[in-house]
Amino acid sequence: MDKAVGFYWTLPVKWAGFTSISPNADEAAGQSETVRFQVELVRRYARDHALELVHEEVFLEIDPDRGSEAIFEPLRKLERLCQEQDAVLLIVDFTVVQRWREHSSLNEWSRRTGISIERVSAEKVLSAGRTFDPHTHFSE
Repeated sequence: MDKAVGFYWTLPVKWAGFTSISPNADEAAGQSETVRFQVELVRRYARDHALELVHEEVFLEIDPDRGSEAIFEPLRKLERLCQEQDAVLLIVDFTVVQRWREHSSLNEWSRRTGISIERVSAEKVLSAGRTFDPHTHFSE
């Protein structure tokens, strides 16, 4: 079975007091609808593609409106893990939602390290008994 690392990231919502998140994927999924959506899609993708999730990493950006180079800190740890485990990095691709949330630093890291990123489509998903539509969610 091939191996993968799930990477979930979101932006802070400072006006709502959302400025920290648990590093545990399951706990973070309870704190953030965006993270819950990513966790569900990545886990489903891994299962459907016979990938063993060897680690899951949660990252909360520092700015509420953009991806930053702060992402390099958690990626340094994942770089070593992906290399040791020969694992791909699984992320939810939010760029399909009106080209939102493209993270140039994440793409730069992948090019520099040679670690493959598999992008999971950000499609609507039934989550906790209701449909999560990323287009609607990020528009609000």
